Amino acid sequence: ARARGACKLTLEVLAGNVSAQKLYRRVGFGNYQLDPNMGDAQFMQKWL
Repeated sequence: ARARGACKLTLEVLAGNVSAQKLYRRVGFGNYQLDPNMGDAQFMQKWL
């Protein structure tokens, strides 16, 4: 991802999926909050 110019990876995990959260933390993911000065965000998807 870095080689293609990406600065971060994001993912979505359900609040109740504690096992997945532990796995993601083990590989370096952490929680983040959006900057409120930037406004609200929306998650979007596209089926392939």
